[in-house]
Amino acid sequence: MSGVALLIVVLIMNILPTKSGILLRMTLPTVISLVIIPIALAKFLNKTEKVFFKWSKKELWISSILIIAFSIIYCNLNANLFGKFTILFLLAHYFLAAFSEEFLYRNIILNELLESWNTFYSVLLCALIFAVIGHVGESPLDNLVYRFPLGVVFSIVRLKTNSVLYTSVIHAFYNLLLIAG
Repeated sequence: MSGVALLIVVLIMNILPTKSGILLRMTLPTVISLVIIPIALAKFLNKTEKVFFKWSKKELWISSILIIAFSIIYCNLNANLFGKFTILFLLAHYFLAAFSEEFLYRNIILNELLESWNTFYSVLLCALIFAVIGHVGESPLDNLVYRFPLGVVFSIVRLKTNSVLYTSVIHAFYNLLLIAG
């Protein structure tokens, strides 16, 4: 992303009508650290073929329909908790954050692990990295009880579908359910 594009994104995010500034304070750093920096590093190391991926039109349509349907239901059920504007920015944040995490853990890290380890150990190690290192600020018990099994499931889904698009959608739904519950 060029410096001008980044500046435009920052300016737009600063004028968005949200009290919390979640897109600027949380989403942008997440996308930069988990997507943009790994892509830049992959280009620097000449490993770009492992970083990028292609999605079929079917995958994009299915994911888009699921995201829109879930967003409509979620907005209708939770608008009174957060307010109409804030809920839209929370939806954007959780979908972008989930995609960013899935891009790093299930696309880059899992692919690298699969080069040196068999599938079983790669899935376990990727889930452990996701749970323990990726959520270092959270409770270690919660990381092992909740996030480690989720990491295993996300890795299996990624391997079965060969796409982080599906795991991103599932991950975002899970995150949204946590804040609503």
